Amino acid sequence: MDSRYRFTHNVIDRFKVVMLAAGLMLSTIGSTLPALSDENDRSLESAETTALSQLETYLQAGDWARADAQTWALTAEVVDVDATGGLITFEHLSCDRLQHIDQLWRTYSQDQFGFSVQKNLVAQNGDDPTNLTVKAYRRLALQTGWKTGTDQEGSGYRRYRSLDFSDAAPQGQFPASPWGGYNYRREFGPFLGSNQELGQRIARCL
Repeated sequence: MDSRYRFTHNVIDRFKVVMLAAGLMLSTIGSTLPALSDENDRSLESAETTALSQLETYLQAGDWARADAQTWALTAEVVDVDATGGLITFEHLSCDRLQHIDQLWRTYSQDQFGFSVQKNLVAQNGDDPTNLTVKAYRRLALQTGWKTGTDQEGSGYRRYRSLDFSDAAPQGQFPASPWGGYNYRREFGPFLGSNQELGQRIARCL
């Protein structure tokens, strides 16, 4: 056999071996990708379960302040943060999670608090829960104790720490922090797009 032929033949054989090994490697990687994805999903589910369990612990104890802060962590996402605050979005808040949170609040407060309680207050005021306007939000804030004055005024919103964290708090006062915006630990602000977004999500899911 000609030496040049043997050399070429050996090169081809080695190339086949390399390609076969590469094919096996890609096949192995491909088969592990779903497993990695499943593992990430399980990790996220576990984190959510832990967070909801912590919320339930606070609610069982009647610790409305900590339960409210935990609800903030479970519902809102702060984006575009800068020195003045940030924008709030509820884009990733699923109906399942919102329903679970609401059920916990209603159960342990004996229907005194909860997102659906707030939704019912909006409806009782003659406002449309699916289209929360500035005036509708002000009327809700007056009923829940977030605001003083009248629905004609854009002022009078209370500082978060001045809310009543006892069992005697007005109906629907909690959860409060998701409505208060990024500065919820300082004071409630004027009507924001995030308030309308949250109102629409509550109306759709609850």
